[in-house]
Amino acid sequence: MKPLTLGLILLFPNLLVAEENLIEQSSSREFGDASYGCGDTIAMAKDLGIDYRSVVDACLQGEDISLRKRAFSLLLWISAYGGFDGAGSQGHASVVGSILRKFGDKAFSDLSRGQPLQICRPVALNVAYGLELFDSDDAYAAGMRGRYPLTFEVLGVDAAMNELAAKNKAVLESPQQSKPKVE
Repeated sequence: MKPLTLGLILLFPNLLVAEENLIEQSSSREFGDASYGCGDTIAMAKDLGIDYRSVVDACLQGEDISLRKRAFSLLLWISAYGGFDGAGSQGHASVVGSILRKFGDKAFSDLSRGQPLQICRPVALNVAYGLELFDSDDAYAAGMRGRYPLTFEVLGVDAAMNELAAKNKAVLESPQQSKPKVE
């Protein structure tokens, strides 16, 4: 066995588990249909000149650790600067959550460590969405914090969720502009 392959197995033991393609798995989790394949996500990435499926595959299956890190960094960049919205954003967040589940806490947090705040906050929200924390009860959220403590710390998942909640609350509490009367 090549030293690099052994190193990847030690860094990413969860990758040895055979399962369906991660994009289809994420699509099935998010949209209830594996054949949908996060189509909006793939199309939005294509508009940026990015072959999303190839980036995800390189992130998961590449033997070259530097290629793998670059692919992972590109996925993080997409979270912050891709400009995805709607189903494209949901699909990407689901893929990020699936990658966290597949890599595990240590590997995901190690790869995320040292990223600037401008990257960490959007990735943290993708993680929260991908782990379904926004619609969860406190016990489930606590379980996810316990399962991925390093990732929550490195990315500041709780702080990002609190910031978003505060922004949403401010919007909801702001006085509505009166609508003009239509005669």
